[in-house]
Amino acid sequence: LPDLGGARRRRLPQCRLRALQGAAPLRARREGGAPSRGVWSAALGASGGRLCGGDAEAEGEAGADRSRRLARGHQRGGRRRVPRARPLHRPQHCRGERQGPPLPEGSHRNRRPTDGGAGPSPHAFATWHRDAVSTGGRAALPPIPGLETAPFLTNANLFNLDSLPPRLAVLGAGAVALEMAHAFSAFGSAVTVLARSGRLLPREHPKAGEAVAAALREAGVTVRYNATVERVAHTSPEADGFPRITLHAVGGGGGGEAAGECDGGGEEGWALECDALLVATGREPNTGDLGLDAAGVEAGEGGILVDDLLATSNPDVYAAGDVVSGTPRLTHVAGEHAKVAVENALFGGAWRHTSLVVPSVIYTEPEVAMVGMSLAAARAAGVEVEEYSSALAGNDRAILEGEDEEGGFVSILCRRGGDEIVGATVVGSRAGEAINELTLAIHAKVGLAAVARSIHPYPTTGEAVMQAALGFVRARWATMPNGDERDS
Repeated sequence: LPDLGGARRRRLPQCRLRALQGAAPLRARREGGAPSRGVWSAALGASGGRLCGGDAEAEGEAGADRSRRLARGHQRGGRRRVPRARPLHRPQHCRGERQGPPLPEGSHRNRRPTDGGAGPSPHAFATWHRDAVSTGGRAALPPIPGLETAPFLTNANLFNLDSLPPRLAVLGAGAVALEMAHAFSAFGSAVTVLARSGRLLPREHPKAGEAVAAALREAGVTVRYNATVERVAHTSPEADGFPRITLHAVGGGGGGEAAGECDGGGEEGWALECDALLVATGREPNTGDLGLDAAGVEAGEGGILVDDLLATSNPDVYAAGDVVSGTPRLTHVAGEHAKVAVENALFGGAWRHTSLVVPSVIYTEPEVAMVGMSLAAARAAGVEVEEYSSALAGNDRAILEGEDEEGGFVSILCRRGGDEIVGATVVGSRAGEAINELTLAIHAKVGLAAVARSIHPYPTTGEAVMQAALGFVRARWATMPNGDERDS
């Protein structure tokens, strides 16, 4: 290989603010992984690409151009992917003869007012066979005095920013919080994350949290652990268009050098001033004002209660997506719920949503991908497991891409005494791609021995999955006898 010299892959350097000048704002028409990943891709472009070395000025201009192209592409793609919803009272939706098989005898008929196409009316009704409630979810707001009146951001309006906040505070340390903290730091904001726990990703593999923490630290993000915000205050927008928001908190010691104006620490209280506040402390279902009680649909604080087929307490009403109680609130889960609900509601299917094997990805750099049980979840459930792992430091693709020092790894958990895979964690730049193989293995009940014997092309990150699986095979190799034993 040629001597790359300084052209090593850089870890999200702070970009110049001018890299965003003239860039079209990312105006997302939906809330989910696509806008988050789009912001992250634009952040990489604005930071000048993935390789350092060469002319910094040229890199900055190239990054700015890439950022503008990504923003415009996202806007066009959003319009292309999300068609305008048609009102239900239009003739093709609920007037005239109903399409499809006839209603079964005694079937409950749900009704919506209509006046024959001109608009809603309390005097006429339309009927249909089945309902599906898919009203989604929204950002959950913690009960902090002063927060509701403050000009905070959530994933619903974050993507409508058309200028970069100099100082961004992120309340929460989940997937959205970490992704946006990393991305906005790459854009050039001074970012502070306020985490309630003592480490990042406490429910996942310990090394995953360590890898993300190291990446955020190198990107210049400050993380205040064990922090509790007690109240929020703000002033009117200044000349730069941003308000001055002050978070009054306790705890948060050991967060390292603060990014932004942060005073004090420990239990005595401290204040953090910022220009924008992102609230990313979880999600809650949109179940209000739906008339669920009148329809005989039971719901709790966590969402609508469903059975294995996604049917609610009213057998003619199904629910799908974030509005379902206890479901992982992920875009791809909502999409899968739609398939389950349609098949079961309209075609007499028996597809159980509880049979779904759900992977998840945190789009930081490196990415963190998970499926099935984590070590902590296995211990809590009393499941005895054995762990087989490999580090990306020895993976040739990671070495070629300059990713071998990011703490990446593959960890696979098997039920003790066998090769049944019960969970996996992958940390690396393409972790979201590598986790698909292990998701399929869990879903199809393919043992780890079969994964080990499956040929993986060279050089790919996927080879790290094979290397971790080979650990299972090696652990069961018989020890070769020594010379004396052979002679006897």
